[in-house]
Amino acid sequence: MVILNNGLNFYGGISFEKKNWVFLLCIAFLSILPIFISNMNAVQASTNLFADVASYQPDNLAFFQSLKQKGVKAVNVKLTQGDWYTNPKAKKVGLLVNAYHYAEFNSSVDVTSPIREAAYFVAAAKRLGIESNRVMVLDIEDEQNSKDSNVITKDINTFEDYVSANGYAKTSTYVMRYWLTIQRVLDAQLHDKNLWVAEYGTSQCGYPCEAWQFTSTWDNNGNKIDMSYDYNGRFTEDEDDGFKITEKQSVNKNVQIASHDYSLFNTPSPLNGAKLLINGRDLTQSVVHVVAKYKVSNGEYYYNFKYGDRYYWANTRAFTDVFKVVDKESMNKDFRISLNNYGFYNTPSPLPGTKLLLAGSQVDHRVVHVVARYKVSNGEYY
Repeated sequence: MVILNNGLNFYGGISFEKKNWVFLLCIAFLSILPIFISNMNAVQASTNLFADVASYQPDNLAFFQSLKQKGVKAVNVKLTQGDWYTNPKAKKVGLLVNAYHYAEFNSSVDVTSPIREAAYFVAAAKRLGIESNRVMVLDIEDEQNSKDSNVITKDINTFEDYVSANGYAKTSTYVMRYWLTIQRVLDAQLHDKNLWVAEYGTSQCGYPCEAWQFTSTWDNNGNKIDMSYDYNGRFTEDEDDGFKITEKQSVNKNVQIASHDYSLFNTPSPLNGAKLLINGRDLTQSVVHVVAKYKVSNGEYYYNFKYGDRYYWANTRAFTDVFKVVDKESMNKDFRISLNNYGFYNTPSPLPGTKLLLAGSQVDHRVVHVVARYKVSNGEYY
C-alpha cells in the first residue's frame, strides 16, 4: 500500500474507492488458487521428464542415479554432429537412452550432406548399441542449415527417411519454437510429425508438439541441464512389441502395386513407430522402384521403395514384378491368325501401360505380316 499526499490510499495504483471490489476479487482468486495449483501439479506429476545431456556434462553413475531419483525417466544423448564428431562419453547409463544428431547439413551447398550425416548418425548408434525401438532425434538449429524453408524441410525429410529406412523407425525433430512460427521449418510438410520443441520462460509450450524442452537450467546437484516434458511417452516409455528386422537384401528393380489390401508405411508395419502414410487403394497399379527387401521377425517380407520424392515400406504381397522385353528377333513373314482368344495390344501385354486395341475375334483367320518377335521376362513370346 502507498499513501499519497492527497490522502487517498492506493493499492498498486488503485484508489480507495475501488479497493473493496479489488479485495473481493482477490479473495475469489485466492479461493480457487489451491485448486489451480493442485491441478497444475497433477499435470506435471503425470508428465514424463527426460533430460538432454552432452559431452560437457558429467557421465558418472551418481549423476544419472540422481536424475532417476528426481523422477527423470530417460535421457536424450547427443551422439553425433555433422559427419565428423561422435560424443566420446555416449553410452548406456541405466535410464532409457535416446540419441540425437546435431545437423550441419545444407543440400543447397552440398546435395549429399543430409544423407552423409544420416549415415554417420546411424552407424554410430549401431556401434554403441542404441536399441532399434528408441527415438533418433534430428537437432535442427544451426545457422549453417539452409535459410530456405523448402530446402531445410526437404533436408530434414531426407535425413529422417534414411534413419527410418536403416533400422530406426522412431524419429523426431528438435527445433526452436521460433523457427516454426516464422516458418523457417515447414512442419506441415515434414514426413515425421513428432516435434520436440524448445521454448523457455513460459508456462506452456506455445506450439503443438510431442515433447517440450521447457528449461536449460534444471538443477541436478549443481549441474544445470536441459529438461523436457514427454507428452505421449514416445521418449520415456520402453515399448518393445517383439518385432524386429532380421534380414536385409539390396534390390534394384521395378515392381507394380497389384493389391490395394496393403498400405504404405514409414517402416515395416509390425515395427514400433510405424505410421500409415498412403492407403494402398490410392496407388494400385502404380510402378515403383524397390531398393531393398527386409524380413521381419514375424516371417513377413517388406519392400523399401521410392515413390515420388520419398521412400515407403509395404508388404511384398502387395506387388507383382514388372515384366520387360529380354530378347528381340527381326522377322519378315506372313502368318494366319488361328486362335481368337488372344487380344491385340500396343505392346506385349504383361508390360506396364499395355492397352487392348483389338479383340482376337475381330481378326480371326486374318493373314498378318510379322516384322519382329519379342521374348518377355515371363518366358512368353509376342
